[in-house]
Amino acid sequence: MNSTERQVLERLQIRWPGREQQLATLVSLFGLDANEAVPCTFVYGASSTGKTCVIRDTLRELQRQVAYVSATESTQPRQLLQSILRQLQVTKRKCSELLAGRCGSSDQTSDLLVQLSDLAARQSSWAAIIVDHADRIADQTTMAVLTRLFELTGAKLAVVFISQLAWGSNAFEHDLLHTTRPATVHFPAYSLPELTKIMALSAPAGEEAACYIRFLQQAMRSLSVRVWQQAGIGICERWQIPQEATASSQPSGALDFELPFMSKFLLLAAYIAARNRATLDRRLFDPKAKAYRRKGALAQDRQVETAREARLQGPGLFALERLLYVFWGLLRCSCDDTDDEPFSPTDELSAGIFTQISSLVSLQLLTQVNSDADLEVKYRCNVSDVLAHKIASNVSIQLQHYVLYV
Repeated sequence: MNSTERQVLERLQIRWPGREQQLATLVSLFGLDANEAVPCTFVYGASSTGKTCVIRDTLRELQRQVAYVSATESTQPRQLLQSILRQLQVTKRKCSELLAGRCGSSDQTSDLLVQLSDLAARQSSWAAIIVDHADRIADQTTMAVLTRLFELTGAKLAVVFISQLAWGSNAFEHDLLHTTRPATVHFPAYSLPELTKIMALSAPAGEEAACYIRFLQQAMRSLSVRVWQQAGIGICERWQIPQEATASSQPSGALDFELPFMSKFLLLAAYIAARNRATLDRRLFDPKAKAYRRKGALAQDRQVETAREARLQGPGLFALERLLYVFWGLLRCSCDDTDDEPFSPTDELSAGIFTQISSLVSLQLLTQVNSDADLEVKYRCNVSDVLAHKIASNVSIQLQHYVLYV
């Protein structure tokens, strides 16, 4: 390790206490030399151990071009490969050909290898591909190809897999003949002294660092939540920290588990379809539909009474076609609110949606109440009101504008 790398390592170790050994390993694996890097690295450890943040910050310090993909968001191999090509700045024409599926009769994996082989001729230094939640694609061919990317294409690309499962677990031992064993880096759980150092980094300006660390040590040794809350109130009053900031480290609307982006909208669509009448869908999601206005106080009272009865009866059943109609309408409204490019129901995207519906049924978030052989497949939504509002807050949807119970 040369002097420049030692300076980089020192800066990283100051920012990430408790990860000195892991940072030294990562810097040695990638290094500052533009012509040297380990082609494949596997980083594993429990949740909230700093894997993703440390790796991205290390590569940023080493001035590496990075393409980051998450297997929880890019659920299909094509989506994951497309995202990699976009971030590696493949030429616009070739990338558009791949996105449109006009790359001959070859499959998605061979398309990626062709594009990256062309990229190798234009590379001056190593770049990195980070695949987060790699255990989600452990049983796919994409995993085996990415472990051998340098061997297959010659491109200077270091692939970094991040997972909560170790490489020696059964999830990653499905194809030993075609999968190259990567270099492994373990991120263990933080110890109590390490957590104290991390929390000490956020000490308020003007406060004595040693005093703040002593307070943290005393507070974290206590096993009583009540003692922690009382001490926290005293510290907030002394340092004038808003009480809302200490109430919870988890933002309102944060989910307790991870879901793909499209699955969140599918659950919201199911929640809406289970509580509204089918006649209301066109009025909510078709901009050309004219709103029907009820006239008179009696009609308004009847509408309120109908909504109250529907709320008491609970969620109803809905057909698959209606679920998809509400889903695309909800997704279109979300894109209009954020000025994003709208999604179009292509054959490939629709196939992915059907796969995610099956996954939601397996997770018992949806229930299929009849057989696939029936002319009209119907579902029941098992999402609670609290979970539905959390999901809506997570994707910035005003759920009260769509659930009318009429």
